[in-house]
Amino acid sequence: DALSATLEKVFTDGGPNHIVQVQVAATKAAYHVDVLAMEQVNSATKYSRPIRREPTAALWGMCPWSWDAGGGRWMSYDERSSQQLEVAHSSGWGSTSLMILDNLYAIDFATMEQTNEQTGFRRRIRPGGALGPQPHGGMGQAALALPVGNGARRRVQPRTGGGSKRRLLEEITFKSHEGHIDFATHTNWRLLRPEEYDAEADCPITCCPYGTDTDDPVVKLSCDCIFNRSTVERALLNKPQCPLCHFKFPLPGSMPTGTMTLFTDDEPCEGHVATPTYILHYRFDSGTQGPQHPFPGEPYHGTERMCYVPDDDKGKRTVSLLKEAFHRGITFKVGTSVTTGRTNVVTWALHHKTSRGGGPQSYGWPDPGYHDRLAAECAAHGLLLDDAGEIMTHGP
Repeated sequence: DALSATLEKVFTDGGPNHIVQVQVAATKAAYHVDVLAMEQVNSATKYSRPIRREPTAALWGMCPWSWDAGGGRWMSYDERSSQQLEVAHSSGWGSTSLMILDNLYAIDFATMEQTNEQTGFRRRIRPGGALGPQPHGGMGQAALALPVGNGARRRVQPRTGGGSKRRLLEEITFKSHEGHIDFATHTNWRLLRPEEYDAEADCPITCCPYGTDTDDPVVKLSCDCIFNRSTVERALLNKPQCPLCHFKFPLPGSMPTGTMTLFTDDEPCEGHVATPTYILHYRFDSGTQGPQHPFPGEPYHGTERMCYVPDDDKGKRTVSLLKEAFHRGITFKVGTSVTTGRTNVVTWALHHKTSRGGGPQSYGWPDPGYHDRLAAECAAHGLLLDDAGEIMTHGP
């Protein structure tokens, strides 16, 4: 339409103005649209949303771009992203922004790098597909923009030299239970014989007699509380604790299928001089929501996250908690992103540090209180460590 054509002309003209004021006829709402930041801001409410440029048929397959996947491998961008990179670069823009899944990337054509605006993680980029030409330019020494707080940026100097080599420690895969949980194993419940309970007594959940129906037997949980099986199964699926005494059980959470890869390198986090760093890389593909998610049957968008923890005594305890949390499926959830406002996306369920520096306002280090806060979040899920740093097998 006319608005899209106006934005496309500004984008392809290459400047100097990259902010356009537009008005939507149907709603009469006015917006400031930044074609470099790929963002629209409502002039009245100041609410911002990401925008994107759709691919055109004339350029389809003609301008591939790729990103450095490490280990000498290059991966091709999708068609929409490749076209946006090609048009922005050929139009003379020094930068642009890409929204891929739930991630916003800042593209710097001077250094030929992309920076994840949430994690601060950088990768090289280049024109050409996965087997295309080598990148022109280089890593460069220009200052790069990293996120601070609510989308603001600070200027920091990039690392020099070859950087610190990562060492792979382990990879953990979580398989979504899709609503099918072996409650008997996880709660260690026991089926009761009719003579072991009072059939006329009321179930504490339904306030109805237990009865003697063999299709809905009575079970005794390891906390010694007694319920009809079907009733307590529904309760435990909603919240992994005894409905009566609140004893917490290590039931698998609602997290979708994904992987957690743990690395370490020698580059310290801010405030942790000469201390190696744990790097936690999370990846979730897009998929369809199961019965444990907000909208079963609806699609959800996956995500990829990079997080950092200093490799010291407190950091080791924190990483032990985060590993077990991922095993239990309580690290992420399907819901609404507080960063972008997008619904039906994989988003945080436990707080992480997505930057090595910048302090709490940048979701980074130093932050002395983070370890205790993370431990308290895990404890709320029944996940605790003993004094020796071992996972406790029983909830509070």
